Amino acid sequence: MGTDAKYGRYCDECGRSIQKAHRVYKGFDYCASCYARVFVSTNCATCGNNYRVHRNSNEEPICRKCKIAKRTCIRCERPVPKAGMLTNNGAAVCPACTPYFKKPEHCHLCNKLTPRLSRHPQFGINEKICDSCRNKFTHQTCIICRKYRKVGTYTPENKPVCMDCSSVSNPQHNCPDCGILVSGTGRSRCLVCLNARRLRKEVALHENTLNHKWSRELLSQFSEWLLETQGNHPNLRRKLIIHETFFERLDASFPSTDTINYEELLKAFTVAELRKYLLSSQFLLNKLSIEIPDQIKHDQSEKDIIRNKLASNAREPWGALLKQYSEWLKNSKIQPRTIRLYLRAAEKFCQYGSLDSLQPWKKTLLKSFLQKHSSSRASLHKFVTYCRKIKSWDVSMPSKSELKSTSSGQKQPRTIKELKNLLAEVEKRGVENTPIHVLHSIIAKAFGFPLNSIDLSTWRLYTSGNDLLIKTDHESIEVPPSLRPIATQAFSLLRNHPPQA
Repeated sequence: MGTDAKYGRYCDECGRSIQKAHRVYKGFDYCASCYARVFVSTNCATCGNNYRVHRNSNEEPICRKCKIAKRTCIRCERPVPKAGMLTNNGAAVCPACTPYFKKPEHCHLCNKLTPRLSRHPQFGINEKICDSCRNKFTHQTCIICRKYRKVGTYTPENKPVCMDCSSVSNPQHNCPDCGILVSGTGRSRCLVCLNARRLRKEVALHENTLNHKWSRELLSQFSEWLLETQGNHPNLRRKLIIHETFFERLDASFPSTDTINYEELLKAFTVAELRKYLLSSQFLLNKLSIEIPDQIKHDQSEKDIIRNKLASNAREPWGALLKQYSEWLKNSKIQPRTIRLYLRAAEKFCQYGSLDSLQPWKKTLLKSFLQKHSSSRASLHKFVTYCRKIKSWDVSMPSKSELKSTSSGQKQPRTIKELKNLLAEVEKRGVENTPIHVLHSIIAKAFGFPLNSIDLSTWRLYTSGNDLLIKTDHESIEVPPSLRPIATQAFSLLRNHPPQA
């Protein structure tokens, strides 16, 4: 295209100024006069219609309509009757592939870098935004067909209706598989038929991972059982995928269904795993007429917990001690639940004292533990007995009287706790704003006075040098510096507001 800074656009053939080119050919502008002279008339090689072609062109003469009919997108090679853009060499790009040839820019709303940007003045958005931000304004889930589509209108309850459903008064159609009525327009299937197609496709795909024919048949039967019992579940395929692992482990653990019984099943799966794959395990038990007794399940669950507990402590210094103790309890024919309780108490004590499997603990360590965990005393008896008899350690369980005498010296009296709470209230409010009954309670609890004895007849406050004293009929008590402001304020308030008996 020929342009001049002073005279503007001009014809590349004759040089005259033009407002608009009559023809642009390979980047050159031609005015109307030059076009009639330079482009000679000929017939299109495809349709035979009259067509003008450049006199120096060696290309086959094909008219514009035939070129458009034959051109394809340079990226996807689909026909392009209407191009989204033309490249610098004139190649056509379809509208779907146009973003791949654009330079990425930042979205005005989310700042995401993408070539898919557009403006939407109808929504008051004049800046370029990405498709995701646009869909927040234009798309919602239709209340009728339950599809995420462009909104056409809203119901009186302000529920979105898509463009297709809003164009019909009563949008309904027949399911193409079973024929029942489905809400919305189009040819979508009902949820049951849709789940059926999804499950059968998933089973056909996953059957290749199983080695035995019986396990493949079980998986297929399980999918049909799921469809029969929960066909209207909105995400039934996801349920099937979760339970596929169960059939993989069955396939790897058993050679045939004849070898599956509840004893072998509890060896291949823990009770927690059977609970995790509840649907598939229930299906299998019903299919093979297997029943697991409740007591067996409870005992096996306790054994699984014990196994996990020993595994979690295996690398600790006391891991070997706990394992040996567990074997001793098992050989003593104790119930699994009781073993778990005994083992839990021993684990807590081992963790508390960081015990070593090769040497006994100090006598004071067990006393210290039981003072903080008194409820573990009964369960620890077995552990102490094991260490004394089997390990030949010089250990023993402290008596209740020893624990009581030791703990009683450390237990904080209730009066001290109450006094701390009252002093915290004074600190929060300030001495001047603290109610008189709070001040009197502090004096009574700090010096051991009965609360109803604090009156002007028995309680007097006076100073002796730098000391502040409380004088009663029987004794004089020095007030600590921390309580002097409280005692002074309490005595001054006592004159005007004597406490009620």
